[in-house]
Amino acid sequence: MTANPCFACDASCCRRYAIYVLPEEVMRIAADRNQPRTEVAAAETVDLTSELPVVYLEGKPAQLVLARDPESGACVFLDEDNSRCTIHDLAPYICQMYPHTATGDAGPRIRQLNEVLCPDPFPLEPTRERELAALSLEFWNERVNLYRSAAQRWNLRLDGGGTEALLAFCLDGE
Repeated sequence: MTANPCFACDASCCRRYAIYVLPEEVMRIAADRNQPRTEVAAAETVDLTSELPVVYLEGKPAQLVLARDPESGACVFLDEDNSRCTIHDLAPYICQMYPHTATGDAGPRIRQLNEVLCPDPFPLEPTRERELAALSLEFWNERVNLYRSAAQRWNLRLDGGGTEALLAFCLDGE
């Protein structure tokens, strides 16, 4: 049995990337942490990904990401002292998949991302590949499609609003 490559992690991905989240993931984290949703996530207008829905906030395209520390730019849930995630058990899909991604229309095939910030090799065991494939199917076929529908309805509104209004619209039906 090989050692877990995550033990040598310096959390470069948590410091470097915007970590995309769905409204339901924001709600789950906010409820567990007893924090306002706007402390958990923000809508950013930079580095938009084509895979997730774009929403318009104040006339600008944006996507939901985990909030970032204003000074370091790291995820606010990164413990800088030990380079560990403080919400690991609540990790958004994107974090659960890293450093892998799903490809394919007929069902996900899991592969390692081209650019990986992990310090050690990250072998993909067959059991883990099946777990990630199931997670990916559920995420893309169910959860993203629900958010995509809500984002389309949101984008039709003329009054819009900020991040909290978007989250309330998606989660509370307001």
